[in-house]
Amino acid sequence: MIDLRLAAPVALAWGALALVVGLPRVTALVLGAAALVAAAAVLVATGVFAAPARRRGRARFAALTLILAGLFSVGAGAQGLGWERSDVGRLAEAGGRADVVLGLTEPAKARASPWGGPASVTARGELWLAEAAHGPGIAAVARFSGELPASGSVLVFRARLAVADLGATERVTAQAIDEPVVHAPTGWRGIVLRLRAGLGERADPLLAGIVLGDTSQVDESLDAALKTTSLTHITAVSGAHVAIVLGVALGLAALVGAPRWGAALAGGVTLLSFTALVGPSPSVLRAVLMGGAALTGLAAGKRRLALGALGAAVALVLAADPWLARSYGLTLSALATAALIVVAPPLARWLRRAAPRLPGPLAEAAALSCSAQLACAPVIAVFAGQISLSAVPANVAAAPAIPLATIAGLAALALGPVWAAGADAAAWVGNLAAGWVARVAEWVSAWPGAAVAWPKGAAGLTLAVLATAALVGGAFALRRAPRWVAWAVAACLVAGMVLAGPLRRPLRSALGGGVAADWAVAACDVGQGTAVVLRSGQDAAVMVDVGPAGGGVDRCLDDLGVRRLDAVILTHFHQDHVGGLA
Repeated sequence: MIDLRLAAPVALAWGALALVVGLPRVTALVLGAAALVAAAAVLVATGVFAAPARRRGRARFAALTLILAGLFSVGAGAQGLGWERSDVGRLAEAGGRADVVLGLTEPAKARASPWGGPASVTARGELWLAEAAHGPGIAAVARFSGELPASGSVLVFRARLAVADLGATERVTAQAIDEPVVHAPTGWRGIVLRLRAGLGERADPLLAGIVLGDTSQVDESLDAALKTTSLTHITAVSGAHVAIVLGVALGLAALVGAPRWGAALAGGVTLLSFTALVGPSPSVLRAVLMGGAALTGLAAGKRRLALGALGAAVALVLAADPWLARSYGLTLSALATAALIVVAPPLARWLRRAAPRLPGPLAEAAALSCSAQLACAPVIAVFAGQISLSAVPANVAAAPAIPLATIAGLAALALGPVWAAGADAAAWVGNLAAGWVARVAEWVSAWPGAAVAWPKGAAGLTLAVLATAALVGGAFALRRAPRWVAWAVAACLVAGMVLAGPLRRPLRSALGGGVAADWAVAACDVGQGTAVVLRSGQDAAVMVDVGPAGGGVDRCLDDLGVRRLDAVILTHFHQDHVGGLA
């Protein structure tokens, strides 16, 4: 029986906070105080009138939800007021310029300029004003042109500050006016940089991405294949990475016969070391909390404890940073972790009953992948504009190699300074495992209909939720059906996945939607920007401008049936006209 006594109130309070963070700070404080007063009134009324046990349980549930919502709202209002009154906050609100210092907390990423010249670099970290570079920094994202700085570096530059988008992990965006001066990290950050450099000399780019979350050297075509097959989670430090590392540490502690306190100490040291190694970014800290919560409950053999631990972890994250209430990253982390706790175990048992000859590890891998994919698909559809139909087979095929690559890569990193031959051997094993993941991503992403376009926004979310509910409901309905019926339904789903790509345009034309077969000129909807397509052949065209990065020009060409561009004409070099080249 799943215990929702903590998880459900946290989820409801989270939803309330997502609305409150967009309101004025004083309004958030007032609403938070009102929620706390209402919670006190519920508790007092329940105690005074000596309500029946069942009603007292409901009252406690409502009171806990109100208390959490009130604390989250008060925290959002207080932190918001403090931020607005800070020197950095006032400058960002006014769009002012200042000399700043940025300490990187995760690897920077570079993107080649479409018209030559220095690469465009995006770096995330803690930002201070240069004249007051002390105390806790402000989470910021900086953009500049130049060389890619090493992880953990400190950048000094003059920048134009602005307030980051609501729901972003960062509070500030800093657009560099000149090229930053890069200072190499010192102290423990310098040690970490040397360890990472040692691994980089031995590891392929994808292995470095799996172990350290550093995708700066991963090939663009491989990165696209990982996105198509929903395998990007392997290069983003997640709760799965934390679970693997913590599981190895606890396993070794048990192997040497360490007492319970010794195992707990080993786990804590491992988490601290891993966090320092990959960088204490908000996403990493969130992954540590999520992974630790899931592993704690699952190690105890009680799923209800794991779900309660997940609720506590989410509450801590939202209390520390209320703006994450609208973060896609936190939403995906929580949904995937909850699905692994609640859905994956019964799904694995059903798979073993439905297919007795299916090996147990394969059933477990399929259950884990299916549950996480089903939980995250509606959210992914909202911001990515596509749903991967190849995610489950790709993740099942890659699953055995990911723990091996992670463990071997970490071993190579740790052995590098003391035993070069051992580090080389471990890196060789890790490269083999990472190479398998790369081959799986490239092969599966080439399947017809590997990913299909999906409407964005509220319409896309509604459709994705309905489709997910239909799949889950159908799975439950098939539990007692004859085995041949289940296999027939599975075959139909596979056939639908394979035919989704080739049949999409003919079906849309037959139903009166999509693009006319005899089109000559088309203007692509790329948001803020321009992209015009002039037909030059049966499946060829000339393109005038390509819209901004992420504007969906690829999807537009796919809808038009364009397989070859005879020429691309760029009218001028503004990002809303040329950004889509990347």
